[in-house]
Amino acid sequence: MGKRGRSNSGNRYANIPSKKSRSGAGGTPSTATAAPAKRGKKQYAMTQHAVKAKKALGTQRAFHLHIRTIWGLFTQESIPPPVSGDLIQVFNRRYTSEDAVEADVATLLRQQAQPFAAQAVSIVTEIQQVAILGRSQTACDLREVGEEHLQMTFNTIARAGLRQWAPDVLGTPDSIYNTLHMRLAISTFKAVATGFGYTHMRPNLANLNDFPLLVQLYENFVYCHMAKIARKEAKSPGRVALDIAKNNTYRRRIELGDGRVEQLQADGFSPEVLALAEEVEGHSDDEPDPQTGHYAVHEKPGRARMVGGLFRLMDSRHKDGAGRNGAAVNRTRVDSNLGPSEISLRHPLHVPLDYFEPDYYNTVLSLRERAMYMNNGIALPTEAFCTSWSDVEKWKNLPRDAFMTQYGRAKLDLYKVPTPEELAQLDEYYRVPPNDVDHV
Repeated sequence: MGKRGRSNSGNRYANIPSKKSRSGAGGTPSTATAAPAKRGKKQYAMTQHAVKAKKALGTQRAFHLHIRTIWGLFTQESIPPPVSGDLIQVFNRRYTSEDAVEADVATLLRQQAQPFAAQAVSIVTEIQQVAILGRSQTACDLREVGEEHLQMTFNTIARAGLRQWAPDVLGTPDSIYNTLHMRLAISTFKAVATGFGYTHMRPNLANLNDFPLLVQLYENFVYCHMAKIARKEAKSPGRVALDIAKNNTYRRRIELGDGRVEQLQADGFSPEVLALAEEVEGHSDDEPDPQTGHYAVHEKPGRARMVGGLFRLMDSRHKDGAGRNGAAVNRTRVDSNLGPSEISLRHPLHVPLDYFEPDYYNTVLSLRERAMYMNNGIALPTEAFCTSWSDVEKWKNLPRDAFMTQYGRAKLDLYKVPTPEELAQLDEYYRVPPNDVDHV
């Protein structure tokens, strides 16, 4: 992921393949990177634009909470349980048609027997514990749902003969078994929502009379989103949890970078200093420590120690400012002995030259990589002029020429930028053919 709104076209060495790699055997153009044909939309997909057009975003959130609750899937890592073929056949034999399913579910809702089924009481007790102790968004939202709504919902499911509400996400959606699950989900959701059980989710009550919409919302969540998760996990056990952990890592790193840029702007730093922080690849990633609740920081190879120090200073100032403004500060990052992660190895593309430690730039980066950064300028003086905030204030808003004269040239001398002869050799290897210019 590069800097937002910025392409790599400004750097002649960034994306141009060598002459040899631009063609296959015999000099013919290579088709190895040809784009695959587009796949059609999934049958049960429903875009967020369509949901918004129906004024159903709140309804969708509430319905997703309802489905996750009756399914017992309270976290992002939760996987739909498999369903036995024997159980499916039991219900396929019990009902002769979809109309019979609809009539039976309607009767179950109208005739709420007292006392509630022991199975329903037990499940509701377990769910309330999840709501109290859980940290997921589902658990937090579930705390606001009244016990009477949960009891009604699970009593209806138990009296329908289901020990567990579990649709067959990899089976036929319009089977009798799956139709029963859809009817139970929609009917109990409507009952809870009209009883104001999901007021905190702000559903549009007018949507509750739009049965086709509710079917669309249901099928999109169950047979697109959750079925995709089930297939992924079946193909590669543990993959879902790994992907979610990686996505959360990316999200935290984006938020970290955004906070640093915000603070650099608030403190009035120059655009060159802001450029150190604007690309997400310039920031280290972290992982949660379950023992302490803190986040252990991975090593960020190649990044100058001064840049890391500046970022940590911005973190501290941003946290203090958030506290003064009454904003919650929920994360504490701590240094650790964790080495680099897979994503921390990637470098930003448009940062100033002194983003890198001089030794790393001079000895680790290839000549082509050094050429990519050589004209990006210098953002910071040497470390001797960054020991205190009063030192920083002396240079951070100097005119560019004055900064380079007083501080920047000494810093630039630490970097071994490519010579004209080396650049000429790179041009020989990476020169763009005339007929390729429009395609770079």
